Amino acid sequence: MVNTKNNFQFGLLIPVWAAADGLGQITLLVMPFMIGALVTDLNFGLASAGLVLSIEMGVLSVVALAVSPLMGNISRSKLAVVGALIAMLGNLLSIYAEGFGQISTCRGIAGLGYGLALAAGNASVSSSGRPERLYEHKMVLFGLTLLVVTLLAPFTVRIFGIRGLFAGLTGLSLLLIPLVIRLPNHEGKIAEEPTARVDRRGIRPGVPIIAIIALVSALAIFSVREALAWAFAERIGSGLSMSGELVGLLLGLGSIVGLAGPIVATYVRNVVGVARPAVIGTFLSGLITYAIVTAGNQLQFGAMLLVWGFVYFFTMPLLMGVAAKIDQKGRVIAACSGSLLLAYAAGPAVAGFLTEWGGASALGYFTLSATIVSVLLVAWAILDANKKGIPASAASH
Repeated sequence: MVNTKNNFQFGLLIPVWAAADGLGQITLLVMPFMIGALVTDLNFGLASAGLVLSIEMGVLSVVALAVSPLMGNISRSKLAVVGALIAMLGNLLSIYAEGFGQISTCRGIAGLGYGLALAAGNASVSSSGRPERLYEHKMVLFGLTLLVVTLLAPFTVRIFGIRGLFAGLTGLSLLLIPLVIRLPNHEGKIAEEPTARVDRRGIRPGVPIIAIIALVSALAIFSVREALAWAFAERIGSGLSMSGELVGLLLGLGSIVGLAGPIVATYVRNVVGVARPAVIGTFLSGLITYAIVTAGNQLQFGAMLLVWGFVYFFTMPLLMGVAAKIDQKGRVIAACSGSLLLAYAAGPAVAGFLTEWGGASALGYFTLSATIVSVLLVAWAILDANKKGIPASAASH
């Protein structure tokens, strides 16, 4: 069903959310609490617990990247359903797994399924006549999902342990199958735009590969920086004498504040365009994660958790909107999503190495450096796209 006023396909919203967020990003949402549960319930070391999540996220992101070039030719609904079934199997096996080897293998299987669903969901964003609007609406649902997960996951772990968390993920994979089956089989009709043409492959004429590389790289560096703070948020809070439930509550409250992010992003984009807000948002998110990883007291840590979601939810629709404008068949946005999660997979390992090497100061210096590089790459991608006549930085009315 199409809303002709906004040229926006609302019928895609729930299936896209189910595939891209309910399946594709659920590991990301439960990551802090899963790491904590592996440490407290199964006596894993922090490095081993982080490696388990790195394996799952690594498989997930590699799969999403590997299938992204095929998104114009394969059925997205079938791919998402297969992904949900594989994820359900991996989660089910995780309940009974013992030891690092078995749990890592089972989480890798779950990551395989999640990666397929993620690629299908994010590529379907481009089936909308206004992909940036669809992504902004999806980010609102992502914020609500984050709220529910951050409130329920700590209590689930405390009452039922890590096995209960795996059981909950198994049930969620099953429940989302009726939703992801509603994804389109292939790419939707590409909306005509008076400001630019697209060729038969769905790519704007003259799109430079350097703009695509710069944008994908920017998302990867952006996400490594975010992952440093997110993956160990529960552990950072624990070091400041805060319970996992309190950290989850603060993250949940932050997600409520974050719901305004996509709304503000829509307004700002319509007024001044994408370019400056995307660059500013990337810079501000870097400052917030710096304050989180170097927090020396509960007040600073808690305050940053409350505003973190808003800046993240403001920035991501703008960055993904640029990706969708470059390639309307969904290959660039799928690649960006894959690189984002690949970076999140590397995040726990990078954080562990930096912490052992130089403590919070090393994390802080890395965060600031990553912020500067990602800001420069985002600006480069937008400028390069504009030179080729792609209105990536123009306001969309």
